[in-house]
Amino acid sequence: MKYDEIVSHLGDFGPYQRRVYVLLSLPIFCSAWHILCQVFLAGSSDHWCAVDAWRDVDCMTTWNITQEECEQEKRAASIPATLEDGSVVYSKCEKYNVTGLEFTPDVEPIGNYTYPCDEGWIYDRSQYKTTIITDFDLVCDKSSYPEIAQSIHFAGIMVGTFILGGLADRFGRYYTLYSALTLTAFVGALTSLSNYFWMYTILRFFVGSTNYALLTISFIAATELIGPSKRVLAGVAIQLFFAVGYMALAGLAALIRSWRYLQLTVSLLPLLNLFSMLVVPESPRWLLSQKKTDQAMKILEKMSKVNGVPLPKMHEFDEEEDVRRYTTLDMLRSPILTMRLVIMMFVWFVHTLVYYGLALSAADFGVSVYLAFLLGGFVELPAYVVAGVTMEFFGRRPSTFVLMMIGGLTCILTPFVPLGPIRATVATIGKFGISASFALVYVWAVEIFPTPLRGNGLGLCTLSSQIGGIISPLITLLTSVWLPLPFVIFGGSTLLAGVMSLMLPETKGELMPETIADAEALGREEEKNTIRT
Repeated sequence: MKYDEIVSHLGDFGPYQRRVYVLLSLPIFCSAWHILCQVFLAGSSDHWCAVDAWRDVDCMTTWNITQEECEQEKRAASIPATLEDGSVVYSKCEKYNVTGLEFTPDVEPIGNYTYPCDEGWIYDRSQYKTTIITDFDLVCDKSSYPEIAQSIHFAGIMVGTFILGGLADRFGRYYTLYSALTLTAFVGALTSLSNYFWMYTILRFFVGSTNYALLTISFIAATELIGPSKRVLAGVAIQLFFAVGYMALAGLAALIRSWRYLQLTVSLLPLLNLFSMLVVPESPRWLLSQKKTDQAMKILEKMSKVNGVPLPKMHEFDEEEDVRRYTTLDMLRSPILTMRLVIMMFVWFVHTLVYYGLALSAADFGVSVYLAFLLGGFVELPAYVVAGVTMEFFGRRPSTFVLMMIGGLTCILTPFVPLGPIRATVATIGKFGISASFALVYVWAVEIFPTPLRGNGLGLCTLSSQIGGIISPLITLLTSVWLPLPFVIFGGSTLLAGVMSLMLPETKGELMPETIADAEALGREEEKNTIRT
C-alpha cells in the first residue's frame, strides 16, 4: 500500500495529526523573528556630528533649558543646514569647527568651512533607545553596512538550509529540527553580546544558517504527516503561523526598544519549543523511505489509536525502488526533474528577493515603521487564505501566475505614488500577491519532489531563494541611482517568474510522489491531453 492510502484510511487530518501539526507550526512562528528583526535591530534615526568641547555643558543649571532643547541649540550652532521644501535639514556627516568657541544658547557658528564628523555622532533616541547603528556608528561612509549584514545573514540561510536539508533527508526530520532549534537559540543569544559590527555580522550568519531550517523542516515534517485531501489546507494554514509571528515581532519591537534585549528575547523564547520533543514523532513517511518499517508502524499504530480508526490489513508497503541514500545527483540524472527544479528554484529566488525587499522597506513608506511592519504581516493572513482557496478550486499553476502578476504590477507602481497611506496601500497589495503566491509554491514544491529527495529539493529551492535574500538588501541601495529602480527590478522579475511557473506540472488532486518514477509521471497525462487537442 502507498503511504497516502494508509493515512487517508486513518484520517487525512485526524486528531493525532492536528496535535503534532500545531506543535510543528510553533517553530515556524518563531523563525519569522530572526529573519525580519533587523528592521528594528538596525532601525535608522536622525543623527548629527558630536562636538566634544560642548558635550558636558549643563544647560539646565546654567540656562534653565531641558537637555533636549540644549541638544537642539548645540546642533543649530555647530551643524550646517539647508532649507528643503520649507523645512530646515541639518547635515548628518559634516560640522563646523567650533574649537575655542564657548557654547551659549544664542551662539553663532564660526566661518563657512565644514569638516567631517571626527568625534562621533549624536542620535535621536525618541524611537529607538539603541540599535546596531547607534552602537557601532553605522552612518555616513558606513551607512550601507546594515544592508551588508542582512545580505550575509541571508548567505547563512542559503548555506545552512542546503546542508540541513540534506541532513534532514539522511538522519530524519526530528533530530535535525531540534538540533537547529537549540543552535539558533545559542548563537542568537551570543549575537546580543556583540561589541563590534563584524562580530554581530558573523554571528548573524550562523543564526541564519540554523534558523531558516526551522521553517523548512517543520513544514516538510508537518505536510508529510497529512493525507492528500487536507494537504493544501494544512500546507497553507501552517504559514499563517509565520504571519502571526511576523506581526508579533512588531509588538515585541515596540515594547523593547534596545536592540540587545530584543535580540536576546527572540533568541531565547523559541526554546519553549523543546517541550514538544516529547510529543512530536519522526516523519513516518521518511521512515518508510528509509526502510525503517517497524518504527513507522509504531507511529501509525499510535495515529490509529488516537484517531479511533483501525489500521488496514496490509502485507507490505508499496515501494517501487530500492531504498538507498539519495543525493542531488539523483535529481540531476532525471531531465524532467532537473528542468522542474531549475524553474522552481528561480520562482523561489524571485519570491524571496521581492518578499524581503518589501518587508525590509517598511520604514520607507511614509508611515510609522511599527504600523507598516504590522500591516505587512497582517496582509499575509488573507493572502494565505486566498492562496488555499485558489489552489483548491483553480489549481497551483493558474493561481501562482495570477497572484504573481498582481504582485509584480503593484511593485512597479509603488514608487510612482505619493508617500504616506497611498504608497503603503499599494505596497501592501504587492505584498499580498507575493505572500499568497509564496505560500502556494511552498506547497507546490513539496508535491513535485519525491519523498527521498524532498529535503534536497526544498534545500536547493531555499538555497536559490536565499541568493534572492542576499541580493535584496543590496538592490534597495540602488535608490541612489534612480529612486524607483529597486521596485522596478522587484516587479519585473516577479512578472518573469510568473510566466515561467506555467511550465511546471499541475499537481492538484495528485498523490504526493513517493519515488522518482512517481515524480516524473506528474503532468504526463496532462501533456498527452494537450497533444491530443
